[in-house]
Amino acid sequence: MSPPARLTLLMCAAETLGMTGFAAYPSFLPLLTGVWRLSGAEAGLIGGALFFGYMLAVPFLSGATDRIDARLVYVASCVLMAAGTLGFALLARGVWSGAFFQALCGAGLAGCYMPGLRVLTDRVSTAASNRPIAFYTASFGIGTSLSLLLAGGLGSLMDWRIAIALMAVGPLLAAVIVFAATAPHAPPGAALARWLPRFGPVLAHPRVRQLVTGYAVHCWELFGLRSWMVAFIAFAYGLSSAQAALSPTEAAALINLLGLPIRVC
Repeated sequence: MSPPARLTLLMCAAETLGMTGFAAYPSFLPLLTGVWRLSGAEAGLIGGALFFGYMLAVPFLSGATDRIDARLVYVASCVLMAAGTLGFALLARGVWSGAFFQALCGAGLAGCYMPGLRVLTDRVSTAASNRPIAFYTASFGIGTSLSLLLAGGLGSLMDWRIAIALMAVGPLLAAVIVFAATAPHAPPGAALARWLPRFGPVLAHPRVRQLVTGYAVHCWELFGLRSWMVAFIAFAYGLSSAQAALSPTEAAALINLLGLPIRVC
């Protein structure tokens, strides 16, 4: 196996493992709605907190890769994501504590997904980077499906808190893989790069504004779907007396995987 192919495989594996806690809350939402007596708005607030944390952190953590090795940002963010997942499992007691730990998970995700892509592209030649990028970005969906399946499988065997605590292991394994499998790499022009992102020059460009707006709307529908999919499927199952062939988490994982061939072709 060539070095670029090996690195791509390792980064895809790390990205998939790093996502194990991503769907923990959505997977247990039907249960937690009753345990914590959540209204629909409160349930949505907890789920949305993950993406709020992501939104706040991503400009800074992605931008930090211009100053320091993306590998270090990735490893630290995996640890943060594991801490948020474990904290949710052990310490969350309701709306605000649950939202806090979900926001930590989101901030950790912000330092894993795009900085992980930077780890890959910094070490693969530009001419050979198209396919590795496609496979890496597809790993996000695979990781989401793995998280759904893991939550459903563990949740059927043990208490939800123990199940989610075990799901925190994935990001730690991802951190070990990336730290051990990649050599240090200093970003070019690091001394001249800024720690704080400059939004003005970016948003002043009309074409960039269009792309940002389009991607924001895409994320809105995509993550809204993923946040409520398990709860919706569980609700739909309850409307029928027929025995479902798949559990809600299994059905959600399958639906999530359907778009993967488009992403890598």
